[in-house]
Amino acid sequence: MVEKRMKKYDDTDAIFFLADCYRRGGYGVRKDYKKATRLYFQAHLKGCRGAAEYLGWAYILGRGVDRDLFLGMKWYTLAAVEGSILARRGLGRMEMELDAGNTCRAMKHLLIAASAGHDESLQDLMQGYKDGHVKKYDLEKALRAHQRATDDMKSDRRDAIYEKVEDRCKRMDALNNLS
Repeated sequence: MVEKRMKKYDDTDAIFFLADCYRRGGYGVRKDYKKATRLYFQAHLKGCRGAAEYLGWAYILGRGVDRDLFLGMKWYTLAAVEGSILARRGLGRMEMELDAGNTCRAMKHLLIAASAGHDESLQDLMQGYKDGHVKKYDLEKALRAHQRATDDMKSDRRDAIYEKVEDRCKRMDALNNLS
């Protein structure tokens, strides 16, 4: 069905979905990183914004392509420019690990990701503050922006659904403990 949509309608979402299936190994598709990488590249060429992040991941880890940190960072940079918070954090982490002298650039990437509400980036920033790489003013600014972003994402409907799911999980656990 997905392959039909992909070919007949030239559907970018279908291409991306199939690439994801090959990357994870799901929906009756065997894990195949080479196919996944080819499909992500095809999706990127057709304008899929999320594909660049996964291409960066593939090059950094050497999944389906030869490992190449430089190309991985290029793809991550493109994904970050397109708005990927995970790619932004990945760039920050890689800058920290690969170039110990360029912590300022790494912290800027993490500041942007944390300001968008990404929790792990905020934790990385706090560690950067402890290590002396982040100024108190910048950390406070990121904390306020992170709080605003998480507040903006909250909704009463989402909280109600979450409570129902939690309640069901507790009941399921209770039933499993009876047997």
